[in-house]
Amino acid sequence: LSWAANKGQLEIVKTLLEWGANINACHQVNKFSVLHQSIASKHEVVTLELIKAEADINQATAEGLNPFALACAHKLKAIALTIVEHQKFNPLMVDIKGFNSLLWSLEFKDSELAEKIIKLGGTDINYQDKDGKTALFWSVAYNLPQTVELLLGSGAEAIIASKQGFNPWHLAAMQGNIAILTLIKGQVPDLDIPSNNEIKASVLWLAANQNQLETVKVLANWGANINYR
Repeated sequence: LSWAANKGQLEIVKTLLEWGANINACHQVNKFSVLHQSIASKHEVVTLELIKAEADINQATAEGLNPFALACAHKLKAIALTIVEHQKFNPLMVDIKGFNSLLWSLEFKDSELAEKIIKLGGTDINYQDKDGKTALFWSVAYNLPQTVELLLGSGAEAIIASKQGFNPWHLAAMQGNIAILTLIKGQVPDLDIPSNNEIKASVLWLAANQNQLETVKVLANWGANINYR
């Protein structure tokens, strides 16, 4: 069955399932299930058939990747949407890299999947991966203003720093992203909040250090301290 799914052999998959093959059988080492195999091989029709046949959509590989995460990794949005909308989908699973479903959803560089996952409830909007980066941080990094707005409206905090000491507010300034800075500004208690690392740099200094002149002007007009590092 795993071979047939890996090769995209739909009729063979159907026949084997009719004969009682174990739909959730997995590889002894990497723990890839039949569903994982079809997703990794990008056989969407076979994948949809397996989901229809009640394959376990939450089964994890040895690295903690569930079928949703794998679909995101391979940019298979139709599959990812099908899984998210499945009544048995568990959005709270985390892989060994510290990524949860909300973080994985950002791979498509839009807000559709993120919004669906948030609506399911239970997801920590400020969850941090192993590098301390939140969904808001990644949305700023990917330049996704619509997703930034969605996350802020759902309670995302703009001043949670990554392990490198920079938060989404700092990152937007370093990127010169005035549009996202404007969205975040109302959620920042102190425009001059320093980076949480050895340099203790202000947002204005960070923008200037990256030669973001227009951003420096905007921050100064907003009241950022031009004398504060």
